[in-house]
Amino acid sequence: MTPIETARLVLRPVEPADAAATAALLTPAVSRWLASWPQPCTLDLVADRIDTHRRDAAAGDALTLALVRKADDVLLGWLGVYREPRVPAVASLGYFVGEAHQRQGYVSEAAAAALPVALADLKLEAIEAAAQLANAGSIAVLRKLGLSYVGERAVFASARGREEACAVYRFAPSQRPIIPA
Repeated sequence: MTPIETARLVLRPVEPADAAATAALLTPAVSRWLASWPQPCTLDLVADRIDTHRRDAAAGDALTLALVRKADDVLLGWLGVYREPRVPAVASLGYFVGEAHQRQGYVSEAAAAALPVALADLKLEAIEAAAQLANAGSIAVLRKLGLSYVGERAVFASARGREEACAVYRFAPSQRPIIPA
C-alpha cells in the first residue's frame, strides 16, 4: 500500500518496528476507550497485534495505518478499518492517539483521508464506528467527519470482558467525509 499523506501526517501500514512506540501510547487513559486493547498492554501483545493486522491487510480484510507526524516522524497512534466477518461488505473503524497528541485534530485529519481509500481498497459498502456514550471526543470526531448517526448498540469490549453501550455512526460511499481545516 502506498502511504497516504495529509497536511501534517503520513499514514502508512503498521510495522513491527512500531511495537514499542505503540505500547507506550496505550496508557490506561487511552485504553479505557478501546474495546480490544487491554491494560496493561505489553510489548508482546502489541507485536502480536501488528503481525495479525499485517496478515489481515495482506488478505484484503483490513487497513491498519500508523499515524506518523511529518514534522518529526513521531508515531501518534493508529487508525484501522476491519472487515466484519459476518457482513463482509461492512467494516469497523477504530483509532487511537496517545494522550499527548489528543485534541489536535489528528484523528479527523487521518480518517478523512483514509475512509475513501478503505472503501475502495477493501471494496466496502459502508464503514461503521462505535464510541462509548461517555467518549465525547470520539463522538465529536465521528460527527466532524460527517458520519451518520445510526443509534445506540451494545458492543462487546474484549479488553474488559463486557458489553458496553455505544453510539454507532456510519460512513457510506454516497457520503463524503468533511476534510478538517
